[in-house]
Amino acid sequence: MKMTKGDFDAFLDDDAFWPDGQCHDETVFRIDGEKVEEVAPALPDSTLIVIVDGVVADADMTPIRSLKAHARRWQAAVASGEFAVLGFVDLSLELAAVRAILYPESRPLTATIIGAGVTA
Repeated sequence: MKMTKGDFDAFLDDDAFWPDGQCHDETVFRIDGEKVEEVAPALPDSTLIVIVDGVVADADMTPIRSLKAHARRWQAAVASGEFAVLGFVDLSLELAAVRAILYPESRPLTATIIGAGVTA
């Protein structure tokens, strides 16, 4: 599983993919041909990182899935523009706007959504 350091940082910062105290553990990366257990913060964002091994664990450190599988899910969400990248509020606004365009007579936008910058 390959990604740039910039993408890896974005992956780790995505709260939708790391809820309730989840973390990665027993992680091994390959960076510039060397196996390492941590990604140095000083590396440039363009550095290629290979996830060799690791698990995603819950707050009790119980393994949930492999880090590779978790990263693939995140990349798929990024590519499709799903919830993880947009965030709940942004996705709700987009859905409300589409609904209002498709069904203007049956689903008007609420005042809170209009107040957020979406107009009918």
